[in-house]
Amino acid sequence: MKRAVLILILLSTPSSAHDIYTNLRMKDGTLPCCGGPDAGASRDCWRTIYRERGGNFEFRTNSGDWVRVPTDRIQFTPIPGDQVEEGETHEAHLCYKDDPQTVENYHEYHNTDRLLKTESGAEIVFYCGIIPPGGL
Repeated sequence: MKRAVLILILLSTPSSAHDIYTNLRMKDGTLPCCGGPDAGASRDCWRTIYRERGGNFEFRTNSGDWVRVPTDRIQFTPIPGDQVEEGETHEAHLCYKDDPQTVENYHEYHNTDRLLKTESGAEIVFYCGIIPPGGL
């Protein structure tokens, strides 16, 4: 019993919570979804929610804005702790950067295929959108 409690405590710590993204790669397999477990500006993956609207999938960003992610760029992959819920929104994971310097770098090097616009018009550098299987 004590061992089970210790395992649960270790799994719930912030430093290990981000480890669930460590082995995920972009759908095309080229790069990791996540830049690392650091908190703050360098952290780039979070649990979030998604919704389906008119055959399109939209993910909520940390600012509360919504971004439409093309279906061919979404991974339907189980991640530990995923919950399948009924209703308009469902649990998902989103990996992206939205800081101005990162966005500017993608423009500067003409690598705009990773840029997506949110509903408010802000740009993000999109890495991965993950929906648990059966989440539809």
